[in-house]
Amino acid sequence: MISRKGSALSTESSLKAKCYRDAYKYCIKRGLVMVPVSFTGHEPGFGIMGSCEVVFRAVSTNDYENARPNMIPGADVIIEHRER
Repeated sequence: MISRKGSALSTESSLKAKCYRDAYKYCIKRGLVMVPVSFTGHEPGFGIMGSCEVVFRAVSTNDYENARPNMIPGADVIIEHRER
């Protein structure tokens, strides 16, 4: 997983590009291929910094998971249920 937080001027797409580039470089250094699993990001707003998180797998070139990614969207809302 790679995550980034930006400034109030950073867009979600620019942070996403940086996350993907970092994940790609990580895998290339190890002779592996980056396979994205999921992405979550937020645009900056009033008092909120932009952010992104990319979850990926680092697999060998002949691994069966080295195929077209099936991206899983991140949750927009998390509901916590507590019972007493």
